[in-house]
Amino acid sequence: MSIKTAEEIRKAYLKWIADNTRIFQKGDIATISTPFLNPHNDHIEIFIEPLDDNKVILHDGGETIEDLKWQGVDFASSSKRQKIFDDILQSYGVKRNGDRIETIITPNDAGIKKHFFIQAILSINDMYLLAQHRVTSLFYEMVKQLMDEKEINYSSDIIIQGKSIQHRIEFLVKNPKSNEKIIKLINNPTKQQAELATFMWVDIKDVRPASSKVVFLNDKEKLGGDAETILNTYTDKVLLWSQQEKAIEYLAQ
Repeated sequence: MSIKTAEEIRKAYLKWIADNTRIFQKGDIATISTPFLNPHNDHIEIFIEPLDDNKVILHDGGETIEDLKWQGVDFASSSKRQKIFDDILQSYGVKRNGDRIETIITPNDAGIKKHFFIQAILSINDMYLLAQHRVTSLFYEMVKQLMDEKEINYSSDIIIQGKSIQHRIEFLVKNPKSNEKIIKLINNPTKQQAELATFMWVDIKDVRPASSKVVFLNDKEKLGGDAETILNTYTDKVLLWSQQEKAIEYLAQ
């Protein structure tokens, strides 16, 4: 992929975000409706309240945790779920206040903190997979355990500065005889998640030109045609959870 094509993709993605973001008033609170969707395919909304000293608080109105409770995810009854939840908050620099997910921004860091806030909400939404009638572990924990068992040399929760924004990378694998592998996990294989991964690859292309861009996909759910096309076009390697032996063989190279 040429630099010109990569730049066109980056600009198109940023334009898509701008064109599909709505700002309106909800009572006394300003609200941002984002293009990103929750598990019910409703747009994720961010509520904005002013603070002192030119600061603003962003929050989700308690909707994320309330929805998880409705789906049967009970933090109080599971220390493992609570730890996973706390790790997500810490990774993206956001906090829980009651049932609200919050972050405080200033004019200097508004863009990156809004980005991390949305990423946190998307990651927390994935916890609906922890409902008792579904699965007992998030995909991140499953992949981490697999790599530990197979003695893959990796770092986790890496922040990489791209051309536009910073990106959180779940895993970075380094081997002496090959290029480093940047690994993005996709637990819910939707077109939206594929587009997010593609934007990240394009945005960090000039920063880590020699790195292999890898997606590790939880393919328990069928991969949609659009998502598959996007991933196969802009990702160096797509690993499948259903083919763990092949994945480990690639990571060990």
